[in-house]
Amino acid sequence: MRTPKPQLLRLQTLIYQGCCLLPCGANKNPLIKAWPSSDGFSLQQIADHPGVKSVGLRTGTEDGRIISVDLDGETAVDKVAEHGLNPFTGTFIVGRRGDTYRLKLQFQLTPEQDAQIGPFQGKIHTKDPINGAKGEAVEIFYSRRRQVIIGGRHPSGENYIWLDGCGPDALSAPDAQWWAFLKECHASSLQPSAAIRRGGTPSRNGRSRRANPCPTCGRHDGPGGSNLWCEYSSSGLLFCMPGSTFSAPAGLRVGDVHNGWALKKITQTADGPVHVFGNHDLDKLKRQNNAQAR
Repeated sequence: MRTPKPQLLRLQTLIYQGCCLLPCGANKNPLIKAWPSSDGFSLQQIADHPGVKSVGLRTGTEDGRIISVDLDGETAVDKVAEHGLNPFTGTFIVGRRGDTYRLKLQFQLTPEQDAQIGPFQGKIHTKDPINGAKGEAVEIFYSRRRQVIIGGRHPSGENYIWLDGCGPDALSAPDAQWWAFLKECHASSLQPSAAIRRGGTPSRNGRSRRANPCPTCGRHDGPGGSNLWCEYSSSGLLFCMPGSTFSAPAGLRVGDVHNGWALKKITQTADGPVHVFGNHDLDKLKRQNNAQAR
């Protein structure tokens, strides 16, 4: 039995408030398969879990009414500042010493606020990826199918920090300004165009069909599943979305076939590579090869 570290012990206040904590690995991934339906772990269970490198906090109405605002870059910080919001104070804030502009703000909605919105995930792109650098965005998570890292080690090797005076005991409800911003993000997430952005690349005529499960990465809803989705276009293409839990197999090249689907192209997005597959027609390939041999 390992002794929980002092920082980990400070998270006990979140458990008292009905929050769900999860053991996570080096790549921010939960270390249990059915994490969206887990009852949560005690601090001792997290400390003892094999391979644990960080602690995840599940969001959503069922788990302490936690809503998380993820600011990924300077332009994301500027975006909330445009709304008159201060992202450096007022609640439980997770940051990184190596990058001042990577922040996660956790709020606990009041029952009255929770009654005004439903589960959602929103994203505001603030900077496109350039020359291999990641894009920047504001992301909002309020769904038990999402968890955010609130302590431990970042994949870069540095440890997460809590801003001064903004540890777990500072967890608060959003004030009027933050609440207006969050409601605006919730309303935007309900628009069709936003739904397509959450799911990824749409078909050319805007019509698509959810792949549940995805035949190439296995993404699905339900226990252990995802709140994102992969899509079939009306022309028969499969858009396989990036993710930490579900994603296309690493190392695939254009022309490779996986589970009957041939990789057509890879499109880089702010969230990662979207793999575009087409149905692998073996007979058609044979006909093409025969024609080329003549």
